[in-house]
Amino acid sequence: MIPKRNNAEGKPAARRACLLLAAAVLASCAAAGLWARDVPGKDGKPAPLPAERDNPTVRLIKRCMPAIVALRTFQPGGQPGLVNFAAGSGAVIHPAGYILTNDHVIKAVAGNVDRPQGLALFNNGSQYIFKILARLPQEDIAILKIETGHAIGFLPLGRSHDLVLGEPTLVIGNPNGLAHSVSTGIVSGLERSTSTDASYLPSVIQTTAPISGGSSGSPLINALGQLIGIITSQHSGQNLNFAITIDHIRRQFPRLINAENLNGFLLGIELDMLDPGARISRVLPDSPAAKKGLLAGDLVTGAGGWKISNGFEFQLALIGKSAGQELPLSILREGKKKTVQLKLAQLLSALPLDSPPGKPGGLRYQGYKGSWSHLPDFDKLKVAEEGIHKSVSIPAGLLETEGFGLRFRGFVRVPRTGIYTFYAGSDDGSRLLIGNRVIVENDGLHAYSESSGAIRLEAGFYPLTVTYFEATGDEKLSASWDGPSIKKQELPADALFSKEPAGKNTKAPAIPCRPVDE
Repeated sequence: MIPKRNNAEGKPAARRACLLLAAAVLASCAAAGLWARDVPGKDGKPAPLPAERDNPTVRLIKRCMPAIVALRTFQPGGQPGLVNFAAGSGAVIHPAGYILTNDHVIKAVAGNVDRPQGLALFNNGSQYIFKILARLPQEDIAILKIETGHAIGFLPLGRSHDLVLGEPTLVIGNPNGLAHSVSTGIVSGLERSTSTDASYLPSVIQTTAPISGGSSGSPLINALGQLIGIITSQHSGQNLNFAITIDHIRRQFPRLINAENLNGFLLGIELDMLDPGARISRVLPDSPAAKKGLLAGDLVTGAGGWKISNGFEFQLALIGKSAGQELPLSILREGKKKTVQLKLAQLLSALPLDSPPGKPGGLRYQGYKGSWSHLPDFDKLKVAEEGIHKSVSIPAGLLETEGFGLRFRGFVRVPRTGIYTFYAGSDDGSRLLIGNRVIVENDGLHAYSESSGAIRLEAGFYPLTVTYFEATGDEKLSASWDGPSIKKQELPADALFSKEPAGKNTKAPAIPCRPVDE
């Protein structure tokens, strides 16, 4: 059927009359002050809202909004000229342009090294190309970086250990691509668990604040304007919405940034990431920090020209550092200020062998009997069985049994210099070490889950240890890797050597350090 033609289209005179009438109505509305928010006050600014409307929630939204970004990613479509668009959200956590979001928001563009990975849009209309700085897929968190040329607003980081049911929550995100949409709710559940396509997430927050697709990565904000979680998933149609707790993100943040492993340097301090400041919790023996007299309990207030007020800022300050570089640290000890000049050492988890340690074909394993809730010290246990296994997996004789542990030891061949990511998947706990440095930590009682860790390695043959225990229920173990010219795959038998490294790996291995100028 042919549609009827619009009369105004066909009659220019009538159309002009309609436009004149509309203009007159608009003018009269403006004169009458029907749009109160546009009526300037005495100082030329919009008149303030009445107190009944300018409530605490409105003020909280105004305060937090400048730190929220709508994320847009673009991927080539299946046909020439088509582009696939995806939406997500993020929160600025540092004025230098560091953004916290979900890994699954940016996973599809993580491989875009030769073209922009996406855009971060602010509510004032400004937008910036973002770069993926760090990923931790199994925890579904990622850090992005934008270059603005100036300091920008950011959300202060709160704590989630003391949340109570019923306390108010605010979510600002990008549901279905509708940038900077706001929803409110309450904390409706604690210690929940959920999952995404890539990860199982225990101990998440449940909230009634409505979310939709595109809300992933949105900050969950408390009444103080503090970030207490990151929205990660929902159960469609049930108003069951979940956020990763900020305390969990705090604990995982050093592993997310992973500056020492990725850049091959050693500073030698660990921070209490739950502390409101940047307080040292451990100083590694014989490290640059130990040699300069740093102590557990010292409060770091500056690093490499950065002002440091919390553990997040300290980890970010280490990005881009390298062995041999000078790093000035300012600390506060018992109320007294002190500055030390550190020289970052070369990180040596192990010195690689130049020649093959025997013939490839697998790793030597030892089996143990026992009941544990965490990985035991295998050096103190009696070996129940041993042999050589071509892969890091459960030998056939132990399948469908309970209460046992395994330790695999040998060497792995690293074919070329670069950054390698190792993965350990297990039900229950597992751990993977290169030399005597823990690369993957996946300990504890849990269903099958996979953790990962990355490290820069020179080409050569490295000592490899994988430990595992099974309590009850299903049992499974796997170890994989990816790296230069290697797509993710199980560690192949032809890269594994069963000759045992000299010495023993302990539960809490010391990390060796060699000064750069030696």
